[in-house]
Amino acid sequence: MPEPDLLVTKFTIPPVRSTLVQRLRLLDILDQSCSVPLTLLSASAGFGKTTLLSAWASQSTRQVAWVTLDDQDNDPTCFWGYVITALRKAGSSVGEATLVMLHSPQSVKLPVALTALINELAALAQDTALVLDDYHLIRESALHESLQFVLDHLPACLHLLLASRSDPPLALARLRAKGQVVEIREPELRLRGEEAARFLTEVMDLSLSEEEIGRLEQRTEGWIAGLQLAALSMRRHADVSAFIQAFTGSHRFILDYVQEEILEPLPQKQQRFLLQTSVLDRMNAEICQALTGEPASQAILEELERANLFLIPLDEERRWYRFHTLFREVLLARLQATQPEQVIRLHREAALWYQHQEWPHEAIPHALATQDAVFVAELLESYIERLSRQGELQTLLAWIKLLPLEVLRAHPRLATSYILAFNVLFPFSHQQQEERAYLHQLRGSGEARAERRSDHPDARRGGPLAPSAHDS
Repeated sequence: MPEPDLLVTKFTIPPVRSTLVQRLRLLDILDQSCSVPLTLLSASAGFGKTTLLSAWASQSTRQVAWVTLDDQDNDPTCFWGYVITALRKAGSSVGEATLVMLHSPQSVKLPVALTALINELAALAQDTALVLDDYHLIRESALHESLQFVLDHLPACLHLLLASRSDPPLALARLRAKGQVVEIREPELRLRGEEAARFLTEVMDLSLSEEEIGRLEQRTEGWIAGLQLAALSMRRHADVSAFIQAFTGSHRFILDYVQEEILEPLPQKQQRFLLQTSVLDRMNAEICQALTGEPASQAILEELERANLFLIPLDEERRWYRFHTLFREVLLARLQATQPEQVIRLHREAALWYQHQEWPHEAIPHALATQDAVFVAELLESYIERLSRQGELQTLLAWIKLLPLEVLRAHPRLATSYILAFNVLFPFSHQQQEERAYLHQLRGSGEARAERRSDHPDARRGGPLAPSAHDS
């Protein structure tokens, strides 16, 4: 069975900061929630869902399997491959038969593959908690259905914790009626009273009066990211009270403050580094150097982390990082406004770096962001065999379909791969009618191309007509 492309940081529990507000009430809720199948943390960005779960995981007596999800995990093979790897990393020797079925070139129904995994988990004695972070990025209905199937048959030794910015399309009403879900939402996650005071004075190292803390808490409505942004801006104001009076909890206003109060005072070198690396979902020193040309990228990353500039370490070794989501959005907006010509170049460099690492799930999204369909096609051609061997046919279909038909005509190997993969996944004529309409269009363009080729002298002499990867 081929080894899938797995990023270690995706199933690494995020390290807990040394300065952290201990949220004992919420930690107790998480401990008690393990008596039911599902715990759901549902709140918008910046409410500390990941921080809370990582703090709980670091002190839990259970085995904890962790998966940080992203857009590329909407393929069932990727998603369940990461889940099984996380379970194994936590200490459960399960999933071999399921992985074989998932990676098989023959189409296997997900419930069949997952039944083997459930049966193996049921035989284990050790309690295990499975954390799926950023579940809002999962959009594939087949994955929601497969996760519901697992929830419906969850062994007593396994507990599922989901963190999401929106409610997942699971049978939450039924789970509530049966008392099988514990929910932690924005009202519970907001920093209030003593927690807000400790965050501002201990974590952010500010000297504020009780009245100023109360006003700031009220203005941000306990939104943790808002408090952090306000604290960073406040450090550069002599008149703290005036700043707090002018500060509002509006997200748009906070994002304006990020640009005016946090980015502009930074040295140009740091500003340039932040803007150029903002195209990355995750970063290490090597890819940062590829994009910025900065040989001291590791030192800069460590400086930014120490400065509390929304750089979050993804591993204990401090090799991989990511930006806080909202901070990254501000950086991207500023990059687009001030250096729009750089955006495509940076995405191209990122795609080429990931291609060199042989990580298609990171390379292709960056290639797509260049809006250069030919560049995408060339990269995608190099991954056809790998994705096919690993059973990631849905991912292959989705990526090929993003290319214009005229580009596929110039890359017939991609068109042929789409047809073959589609026939493997959907062998029956009643399946995926919308996709079949596209398939008919794709075949039609190929037949028209073949007719044009038939006028070629080599064709009239009986020469080969099969399309090659380099035909145009």
